[in-house]
Amino acid sequence: MFARTPARPAPGRGTLRIALIACVMSMPFAAHAETASDIVKEWNEQYKAWGATVARYGRIEPGLNERDVTLHDGEVVFSIPMPGQDGDAIDVRVTYDAMNLTGLTRSAAGYTADSIAIPGDLTMEIELPGELFNSTSSPADASSDAETETEDGEAADDEAADGAADGEAGEEATEEATTEPAADQPNVKMVIVQKGYEATGLAWPALPELPNDPQKPVTQYFPLAKLLLDVKADRMAAASIETRQTGIPGMESSVRYENYVIRNQADGRIEENSIDRMVQTEMLPNFTGDGFQTIEMSLGRTVTRGTDLMPLLSLLGQGTDPSRKTLMAEQDAVDLRVKGDGFEVSIANLTAEDIGVNDTSPLKILPMLDAAALDQSPDEMEIGMAAMEAVGVFRFGKMEVSGVKVTAPEVNGEMTRTTLRELSSKGFGEFSIDGLSGEAAGQGKLKLDRIAIADLDFPSLMALIEIGMADGEPSFAQSLAARPLIGLFEIVGFNLNAAALGGEINVDEYRQTERGHINRIPTDIGLLMRGIRFPVSLIEEPEARSVFEALNVTEVVIDQNLKVTWNEATGDLALEDLSVTLKDGGSFKMNFVLGSVSRALFETPEMAQLAIAGATVKSAMVRSSDARIVRAMLEKQAKDANLSADTLAMGLADTAANDMGPLAATRFGKELVEALRVFLMDPKEIVIEIAPEKPVPVTQLIGMMASPNAIPDLLNAKVRSK
Repeated sequence: MFARTPARPAPGRGTLRIALIACVMSMPFAAHAETASDIVKEWNEQYKAWGATVARYGRIEPGLNERDVTLHDGEVVFSIPMPGQDGDAIDVRVTYDAMNLTGLTRSAAGYTADSIAIPGDLTMEIELPGELFNSTSSPADASSDAETETEDGEAADDEAADGAADGEAGEEATEEATTEPAADQPNVKMVIVQKGYEATGLAWPALPELPNDPQKPVTQYFPLAKLLLDVKADRMAAASIETRQTGIPGMESSVRYENYVIRNQADGRIEENSIDRMVQTEMLPNFTGDGFQTIEMSLGRTVTRGTDLMPLLSLLGQGTDPSRKTLMAEQDAVDLRVKGDGFEVSIANLTAEDIGVNDTSPLKILPMLDAAALDQSPDEMEIGMAAMEAVGVFRFGKMEVSGVKVTAPEVNGEMTRTTLRELSSKGFGEFSIDGLSGEAAGQGKLKLDRIAIADLDFPSLMALIEIGMADGEPSFAQSLAARPLIGLFEIVGFNLNAAALGGEINVDEYRQTERGHINRIPTDIGLLMRGIRFPVSLIEEPEARSVFEALNVTEVVIDQNLKVTWNEATGDLALEDLSVTLKDGGSFKMNFVLGSVSRALFETPEMAQLAIAGATVKSAMVRSSDARIVRAMLEKQAKDANLSADTLAMGLADTAANDMGPLAATRFGKELVEALRVFLMDPKEIVIEIAPEKPVPVTQLIGMMASPNAIPDLLNAKVRSK
């Protein structure tokens, strides 16, 4: 259909006068104007100029209007040689019975038409050489071939009289045959049939001359992509489009689109593209690895809006508007189903929004493609980096899948929704799964209200390369640079019921957060664990398990909090809350505040000791309450030692006093030993607090370690129990 406007020789002055007179005299007579028939007659010659081996019409039928024409029995054939393949080529054949064109005229850029219709079939046949899919034979097959060759060969007949010689020859023949290629594969044939094509409000460019630059065997064709900007259509539709692939066993497939419609295409943009239904079948290996199975995938109505080819053209160095970065504004699809032998997966709805690129600069890999085609051996590392950068320019605003169901003999499950937001080479904003449930035969049941990762920051490509090429163990700085950053990780409503585990494992809520990174180190860390429950039988350590059994606890229930922050304005590094609560076992809580902590702690973590040395101690507190587990451990140890629990408690307190050294004689030391005795006898509560009147420099405390007696009073340390 597309053709290049032919060049015409420049007329002389006399010719111009004659042409002007003829033009004026012929103005009332439309028959002398260029007709649609005149235009289409040029097209076959243009196809041949582009390398077509066949380009013909069986018949050209002019319409009632000079701008209308019908083409009958059209055929165009290309045979495209395969690089490096002697005599092999990709054959492409396009045929149709009839094509009706109305309002066909020549324009400045190419052509326009009021409508084009192909009421029958538009067929494209593509044949690929089987050599592209060939592989070496297996040893068993090769051995069989070798035996045949040995029996048929003349040398084998001579050696048959000598059994030993025959055996040696057979082994040599077999060894050689294992390296022989397998029998030639049949060619792979693809047939695309489009039925009921109709288009209105059309414009398209004339085909230019093919480029011929031996130094740019790949990129010389990229400017042709700009022709897409001159394609215009108010509406293009096909009742169906079907593709079938045959040739090699196990590679058969087909796909069919019904009611394919494009609306308002111009300047590389398509306002809307819709498909009422898609059905695809293909042969895939069985899960058992034995043979193949037929997989059918069907998809209901799909609507895509706001498609723009300009960003892709810009990446190829052919764009005219670098500000256009959105490839697709939105897409909606419904009723996806995948069926195979004994299984089915269904998805109620799929949506996508704002798919595009972050950068429209021409890709760095483009000139490398020419070098590779010319066997100029481009640097593998350089071309690999450029390829990864090319992938990295793409971004996805949002993708969501909802209403998922899986049915199989051994597994059944459902999922309400999975969402991915703001995905790019730098990371993503959110990946979440909501409403997941399933059951595996003989394994158990799973229920999950939500799992999510948010604000994920990928490490740079160079950081990953450096750590991969590190000689020996990577340095701390290299490991830190290659660390991904996760702003949020959460699990809500997790329940696993498996008999093999002895009961249920539950997580009411698990939430981990990181914020305010400096040098990839967070300055705000949070952890919340609520309702972590699991059977005592899962505790592998016998000693620990026996402690819970002594408390008559069959299920471990844990709550935990952690909150650490650094305030750059004040320099306060605060452990705001570190707490663990064990149901029927007690609770533990700790907090502290260091002041004057410099930014250097995060910027140069290798010098962390110096940064901490310049800090001050402002406050601290440790509390343990209702620690029944402490008493249970004490009673078990006392029983093993043939002692009473109270006797062991007194002994442990005395041991602590001995371990305190000079501090044991201080006020604080005496308070601590007495508080330990009371707590170990009846562990209701013990609290240790540090509340100095003013911040105490860490360097001052380090200097007092040789004679620490004054440290408790300097820190205003207190201890109490009840």
